[in-house]
Amino acid sequence: PADVRQVFLWASQWGGFRRTQILSCVVLKLMHIIHHMESADLKFRLPLAEEHLLRVAHRRILQQARNLQEDGVPIVAFYGNRKSRSSIITKLLAKREAVAATIFDKLRYRVVVERHEDLGPTLARMAQTMFPFNYVVPGQSNSNLLTMSQLYPMLSEEDRARARERGHLTDVEELGPKNEFSGASYRVINWIADYPVQVPTAPQGFGFECGRVVYVNVEFQLLDQDTARHNEQGENAHALYKARQYRRVAGRLKRGGASRRD
Repeated sequence: PADVRQVFLWASQWGGFRRTQILSCVVLKLMHIIHHMESADLKFRLPLAEEHLLRVAHRRILQQARNLQEDGVPIVAFYGNRKSRSSIITKLLAKREAVAATIFDKLRYRVVVERHEDLGPTLARMAQTMFPFNYVVPGQSNSNLLTMSQLYPMLSEEDRARARERGHLTDVEELGPKNEFSGASYRVINWIADYPVQVPTAPQGFGFECGRVVYVNVEFQLLDQDTARHNEQGENAHALYKARQYRRVAGRLKRGGASRRD
């Protein structure tokens, strides 16, 4: 097409079999993969420390959060930080896969909204302004706080029709992997996103083939005020979470990788 945006319009069509839609989705998927390959190549070749990229991402995320609050999104708390070196080491020791690349939450944020009913609209606004939904890392999302039956009344009539047609109304007990050290009643919406960071200076020596954007992994947690308070009580308390994690680490160090799960 004369305008590349037309491909997105064709891909977003729904209802029945559409050859143009399928081909447009194939093109966009290919573009997405190539873009990520180029950005990964750029990240490895840049003379920039990961610390610098995380700092740039942190400033931008905080500004986007302030913009959401100014626009009336009912966010009562938005805070985050970079996981400390000792926490990363502890997490790696607790894992069977002791590879630094498996740590997705080096930069992490918690978003607290006023009411449970605000979860769906806030998540939608975040996906529109903070990260594209297709940049969410597959297999690294967890939701035991908001079910499809709870989300359904928050949708527009058009979105409800799409959900019915695509069969997206089935509730499951829990979506995605759960943190094994959390308490049994711990509730949260959690996901990892590839967050785009623009390289601050023009790369030298390898042309324009890799672009100007790289990605860093960022963890987001979304919950309401009542759930946040509940998550700090009883078995869900952070001190008990760390104690369970330390017990696992101690067991693995004493008995090796074959130690049984606590």
